[in-house]
Amino acid sequence: MCVNVNGKALPAGYQWPGRLLANSPNRISASSFPIARSFQKRLPASVDFDDLVGAGNLGLVEAARRFNPAQGASFATFAQHRIRGAITDSLRRLDPVSRSLRSQQKGAERATTELMANLGRCPTEAETAKRLRLSLRCWRRLRWKLYTAGCPVDSYTMHGALTQADPDKLPGGLG
Repeated sequence: MCVNVNGKALPAGYQWPGRLLANSPNRISASSFPIARSFQKRLPASVDFDDLVGAGNLGLVEAARRFNPAQGASFATFAQHRIRGAITDSLRRLDPVSRSLRSQQKGAERATTELMANLGRCPTEAETAKRLRLSLRCWRRLRWKLYTAGCPVDSYTMHGALTQADPDKLPGGLG
């Protein structure tokens, strides 16, 4: 009886994916390459493609270690999820902005884009705050947080050289 790393019985004639990968290293890169390419299309040019492929390769190796055919999924399907997860995790490690703040940025940009389309002009701070269900003070703090993190909301430019020491110089002040 053949047993996988988790101690579970494998079907007769089963060949462990790790052995397949070890026999042809080019298969590793070839497997993660298309997934890395799909990520690259949505990322800034500053993200190195080779880093994406490398992260994908690590995900593929992890998939080979954890794959259990008794679960019913094919190795290709299982590996694809592991590769995507590994690439996503590596991108999150590279991003200096927290997931929460990035989510708030996307919500604010979506709100301002929708308001611009509906109003035919740039929305006021009060209109954006209302759309986001925030007080004007909270919206201004969020804008400041986004600005200092290097990801300002596109339709709101910060005027002049602002520093952490002078948040009251935001247009309209914080107060």
